[in-house]
Amino acid sequence: MTSVDVIQPSADWTAPNWPDWAAKWFMGDRTPRIILSRDLRLLAVNRRASQLIAASGLLSIWDGQLLAARDSADLREAVATAGAVESTHLLGGADQGVLLTVGAASDGPDEPVALTLHEITVPVEIDASDLRQAFGLTRCEEGVVLGLLRGQSSREIAEETGRSILTVRTHFKRAYEKIGVRTQAQLFVRLRSYTSTRAAVEPSSADPPPRSGGP
Repeated sequence: MTSVDVIQPSADWTAPNWPDWAAKWFMGDRTPRIILSRDLRLLAVNRRASQLIAASGLLSIWDGQLLAARDSADLREAVATAGAVESTHLLGGADQGVLLTVGAASDGPDEPVALTLHEITVPVEIDASDLRQAFGLTRCEEGVVLGLLRGQSSREIAEETGRSILTVRTHFKRAYEKIGVRTQAQLFVRLRSYTSTRAAVEPSSADPPPRSGGP
């Protein structure tokens, strides 16, 4: 795959060395997908990802690179540390943000990185192993951590659980101490091997690429 010099968010393009069927399949996939290098240089971006980037206001494409309006350090760290185990990162707030699923075939510095974008407005499901057993969390502490991973704010978690914001924040503080993190970004990284994330209602992907022969 090769890159181009300048890519506008609204442009539909693919790396020119891809076979026709691969380019058509990638561009037609309704899941927002991006392939980029470790230095955030874009190698491929499909149509749905371009649309989401243009609409979010949190990400942009400039001079062939993916940029974050804020949380730029988090984006760079997510891409730089991507490996075979997918990790999840939240850019922006709980009410207007983009959830990134990041992965690579290996952690090599020259290995391309794959990004899948999820809109926070789309319900997100978190599958997690037993965090209470792994970190000694209480049921309430585990609940607020999972709420945070889903993109909920302290207020939203408080309203959903019927607890005060002060109580929710106390659960957060104790959970962070037990897990051994200090920030939300560290929490996502720490729990990436314990959780998997998906949109609750994913749009259907494009049809698989045609076979080369046979009926």
